Amino acid sequence: MKRFDTNFTKILLDLFVALCVSANMVSCSSEPDVEELIEGFEDQPIDNCDPDEPYTVNRSNQKPLNVVYFIPSDFVSVYEAKQNTVRSNLSKAVLFAQQWYKKQMELGGYPDKTFALFTRYSDTDVRIIPVYAENTSDQYDSNKVRIEVASYLQGHPDEAGGAHTLIVCDEATGFANNANNRMVVTKSPDDYTMVNTGKTLDGLALLNASKYGALLHELGHALNAPHIAHKASDSPYLSMMGGGGANRWDAGGHEDKVMFLPSTLAIFDVCEAFNKTDNGIDYYAVQPKVKMVNYKVEKDNSIQATKASFTFTSDILPKHLYVSMDAEPSVANQNYDAISFTAEITPTGNPDEYKAELEMPYSEFFNGYNLYGSKLDNDIVLAVNVLTENGFREIPLQYSYTISSATQPEPDDNINREFVGFSNRSTWSISANSTTHGQPVAQGADAMFDGNLSTFWFSDWPTQSASDTPHIIDIDMGVENTFSGIYMYSMRNPNPQFRPKHILVELSSDNITYTTAADYTKPENGIETEVLFGSEQTARYIRITVDEVYTGNGVENLTINELDIITEAP
Repeated sequence: MKRFDTNFTKILLDLFVALCVSANMVSCSSEPDVEELIEGFEDQPIDNCDPDEPYTVNRSNQKPLNVVYFIPSDFVSVYEAKQNTVRSNLSKAVLFAQQWYKKQMELGGYPDKTFALFTRYSDTDVRIIPVYAENTSDQYDSNKVRIEVASYLQGHPDEAGGAHTLIVCDEATGFANNANNRMVVTKSPDDYTMVNTGKTLDGLALLNASKYGALLHELGHALNAPHIAHKASDSPYLSMMGGGGANRWDAGGHEDKVMFLPSTLAIFDVCEAFNKTDNGIDYYAVQPKVKMVNYKVEKDNSIQATKASFTFTSDILPKHLYVSMDAEPSVANQNYDAISFTAEITPTGNPDEYKAELEMPYSEFFNGYNLYGSKLDNDIVLAVNVLTENGFREIPLQYSYTISSATQPEPDDNINREFVGFSNRSTWSISANSTTHGQPVAQGADAMFDGNLSTFWFSDWPTQSASDTPHIIDIDMGVENTFSGIYMYSMRNPNPQFRPKHILVELSSDNITYTTAADYTKPENGIETEVLFGSEQTARYIRITVDEVYTGNGVENLTINELDIITEAP
């Protein structure tokens, strides 16, 4: 070992005395050997340090991640037998995760940004909050675990940090890795015994433990990141948030080939846990109102890419935009193979209005990977994701398209879309004969006029149109308008159902006498519905009756995101 100068030795001795009280410590009257002192300090168990030293946030002016160890009543003795090991190893595991996330942010162009932790003992001991459960493990699933932990943190605000929580469980509990509401449940078979892999990432020595990649992946979910896969040009690197990100890491020897993609880094950039508390932003307090003004998506075979442009409004500053393309959207963990294209947002000069444009090469979509090792489907959802500065991810546009085949890169023509804006419906009023408020973004009938394609009106659940009252929507436009049809947009992600099939449109000028303008049966299930009259009609009042719905489960509820008149036939 190198010799140290006198000043360094004194500093080290002072630090050691201040930090730890060891049962094996030599008496204060004797001067210990420097090398023995350093070796003893390196091996010193953290449970021998001063138990009264307070925890502090290890990144100033940030809200820290909560780290919880959940203990069902039948695992109390198991936990107490190894709690010192859990505390030590899990501390090392999440501290390295903090450093790895920081390195990923730096490599992506976000210097000195990562989540914060409660720590002590010179940033070596992380606050691990033990939550002793009320019931045995067989009484819980991951959702019930999250509910009980959330209740505990609400009742112990002195222990809680920010809005994001990592919950660790003993492997033998059998709980599935699962995330929701900025809270994730994960587990480890060996309590995260970290070892050096011998690999580095831009100067960061990479550590590993059994199933450690799964922890990094699930932690990403707790910090707002959805599943997202690598593009073809990212190979041989693999997205940590894709279906194989954690698996590639946990396979061993590939730790330096796993990364966060630009869209995931952008999500972290607006996450509360990565930002200062004095920046004037109240994270997750107010849901943004994001509306499309116009957009155009068209494939261009001359450059073998799909070009897209979007203009939208947002009442909260948007920081990032990315377009995701999700194949296999109707199965569990459907977005394991979704890819993403990021774009720069610029103001248009109009109040609260912004624009973005990008090109998406056909070849990027075919990366040869999904949850099962290949891309076999032909049903793809394109979605525009807007990330606002207060931590929200809004989706003002999404629709389905198909590709020529599972092995060819060219999209079919149904990827082409153009939208030049909804009518000015600010003076319109609307009502429906039933509404369900239990859905995450379902609102009253007014949601059909809000210009936001991610919100929707949903009829009362459940409805059997054959035996119950049909779905009836009444509209008062305030004044008479001349128009040639009705437009409806229906997309309740990820369920491709509850869309109108048989539609009766009646018009009136006095709200007393109605005449039939269209009796239309839609030939196929689709997001967009256009009901044309055959000739222009003039009316103030519109009554829409839907008595048959495209559905996959026999229940004929109805979903409509936006409803408008068509003033010109396409």
